[in-house]
Amino acid sequence: MRRTQVGDTRQALPVGHAGAMGSAIRHANAAIELDTVHRFCDPDYATLTLRIRDAGDREHALVVASELAEHGRVDRVEHHDSARERMVDLYSDWHARV
Repeated sequence: MRRTQVGDTRQALPVGHAGAMGSAIRHANAAIELDTVHRFCDPDYATLTLRIRDAGDREHALVVASELAEHGRVDRVEHHDSARERMVDLYSDWHARV
């Protein structure tokens, strides 16, 4: 029996994630890696997301993180409650515009 799995094993992991996609790939007959970004309208940001995904070491990840901050894509907060409030505010602002 052939089984097909689609996903990104290097995607930022949610809390409690157990690596199910990576495990499925290790037990699959074959794996196909998708390398085209479809969910972002801004091609520069799409390219940057691939660089984040492929950051193999801390130094490279810090370079990409610095670029995110320089382009206003990072909000610093003091506490996880503040982060949640900021995300809700940003979503509400976005939703009001669409």
